[in-house]
Amino acid sequence: EMLMGGTLGAIGFRDGVNESVRGTASRGYGSNATTVKPWRKKIPQAPQPVPGNFELSTRWVEVGEFAPLAGNAHTIDLRYQVDNGVPVLGGVLRSWQCAEGAEIPDYGIDIEHVCNAVDSRGIWAPPTVQPTFDGKSTGRIVGDLRVDDSHGGRERKYFTFPTDLTFAAGPEVWYTRGTEREVVDGTATSSHYEVWDRGATVTGNIGPLVLESGQQAEGSVRITR
Repeated sequence: EMLMGGTLGAIGFRDGVNESVRGTASRGYGSNATTVKPWRKKIPQAPQPVPGNFELSTRWVEVGEFAPLAGNAHTIDLRYQVDNGVPVLGGVLRSWQCAEGAEIPDYGIDIEHVCNAVDSRGIWAPPTVQPTFDGKSTGRIVGDLRVDDSHGGRERKYFTFPTDLTFAAGPEVWYTRGTEREVVDGTATSSHYEVWDRGATVTGNIGPLVLESGQQAEGSVRITR
């Protein structure tokens, strides 16, 4: 299954479910690709701990002014995944200028309709940041994440945001299984996959952007095999 594609901005989680599992799954090369519709249902419990691929992701909006960021509202999209043993953490921090009294939507979804964009910065992690996951429901990202400060220049500059985020998956589980088929140079191959998606409560901070008690943040925990 393709876990990540395109920009990390506007991840678009709804009701704690990562929408990338909806619809059809496909993989292949040009006209050789074959699409197979996956089977998906809600199940009462999560799987037992599974080694291998997993993903932690979150999105929220933070209102206020925080140096060195511009603007008075900030949306955070962050995703960490391990795919076949390869860890990748990335995200986008966008800053907005909102008029006094503006009604800023939960999680910053469609915030562009009420605020003006003033800045956008990539987020990534050095190798020293090693998120943890118990293989079932709880994950944590701790370390100094890097926030881009290049402003379009050739030299890559950044500042660091000390980060400590905890993901605690809820009880509702969406289970998907399916088959991907592809034909390359006349040879057909197929592979089976399973996905467990759970909405998650996210607590902690990215630098000065702190999730206060009761503040809303979209979170997701995903296991694939």
